[in-house]
Amino acid sequence: TFSAGLNILKEDIMSALKRRSFLRVAADFAGYVDQDSLFGPAVSAAFPSSSRDIMEAGNCLAAECGTACVFHLMRASEFALRALARDRRIEFHDKPLEEKEWGTILSKLAKEVDRLREIKHYNAKDIQIRFYSEVVQELRSFNDVWRRHVSHADTLAFYGTEEALCIFRHVRTFMQKLRQKISEAAITEELWS
Repeated sequence: TFSAGLNILKEDIMSALKRRSFLRVAADFAGYVDQDSLFGPAVSAAFPSSSRDIMEAGNCLAAECGTACVFHLMRASEFALRALARDRRIEFHDKPLEEKEWGTILSKLAKEVDRLREIKHYNAKDIQIRFYSEVVQELRSFNDVWRRHVSHADTLAFYGTEEALCIFRHVRTFMQKLRQKISEAAITEELWS
């Protein structure tokens, strides 16, 4: 009969559901799930290589996996670091840029900022030095405070949801600032005018 068939169907569905686990996303974090442009369309356009990691950071945040969120944020930041190094024409003779460690790249970038300081008068010198100094210092902080710890076996490198959300916002603000001058697709003038 029809009623018996419905009962069998109901039991099959319930049995299948009991073999599954579901993840509940808090209402406050629902907007982070599978979003392509969590840092805004301008950041996505400037750093397309980081888009997948930014989306994964949002998914991890929504799933309340704070440490995984921070891990993906640091991967996204690495694409920005490399774009900045290419913009400043940083080269290495022993390995390609993609194979160099953060500290090595940051040291060369700091030397480039020092070189800019030594150049005599040009129109945007102070603005350019301030911009590059700030972004290099910010990336150095990312490396020292989060990236090194989350990338290696470190018992202190676990992040709760609220802390990961703060880091998410911080990295988003940084990349929004960086994209005003830097992108993966273009190189700025060596000296701004």
